[in-house]
Amino acid sequence: MESNNNDYGKIIRNVGLLLGIPLLVIVALYLVMNSRATVDKTLYSDIVSYFEENTVEKYTLDLGNGALTLTLRDQYREDFNKDGKVDESDIIKYTVPDVGLFLEDIRELVNDANRDDNPNNDVESDYHPVGEMPWIINLLPSLLIIVIFVGMWVMMRRSLSSIDGGKAMGFGKARVKQPADEKRKTTFADVAGKKKSYVKSLIF
Repeated sequence: MESNNNDYGKIIRNVGLLLGIPLLVIVALYLVMNSRATVDKTLYSDIVSYFEENTVEKYTLDLGNGALTLTLRDQYREDFNKDGKVDESDIIKYTVPDVGLFLEDIRELVNDANRDDNPNNDVESDYHPVGEMPWIINLLPSLLIIVIFVGMWVMMRRSLSSIDGGKAMGFGKARVKQPADEKRKTTFADVAGKKKSYVKSLIF
C-alpha cells in the first residue's frame, strides 16, 4: 500500500510540473509582450498641454505600442536627460494609454499650428506603423495546450504501467474465456449410443 501511495505522489508531482512550467512560460510571455516602460510620472494632461501651448516642435508616435517622444521648441527645452546641456537630445518620452484618443485630442491643435502663416509654429510629426507579430507567437498558446495534453497522457500511461506492470492499460488485450470452451464437444457416436440404450430399455 505504501508503494502505491508513493506512485500516486509521483503522478501528482509530475502533473504539477507539467502544468506549472507551461503556465510560467505563458505568464512570462504575457508580461514581456504587454510591458510598457514608463520613463517618468508624466501625466497625460501634461502631454496634451504641450500641444495646447504650442511648445512642441516635433513628435514621433508608435501606432503599435503608443510610445511617444516629444521635442520642444528651443525656448521651452530643459535638461531632460540630465547631461548638463540643453539641446535636441533633450526629449520627453511617454507612452500614451490610447493611441486613437491621443490623436483625436491633438489633431486640431497640430492642424491649427500648421495652417497659420507663421512657419515657426509648424509641428513636425512622424508615425511608426503597427508591427506584425511573428506567426509563431500567434500559434504558441495552441502549441502549449497540445504539449500539455500529450505530456499528461504520456506521464499517466507510464505511471499506471509502473504501478501494476501495465495491466491497467492492457485490459483491452485480455483473452476472455468463453463458456462454450468449457463444455465437452458432443459427437455423433455419443448421440447414437444414447439412442440405443433408450431403445433397449423400452424392449426389456
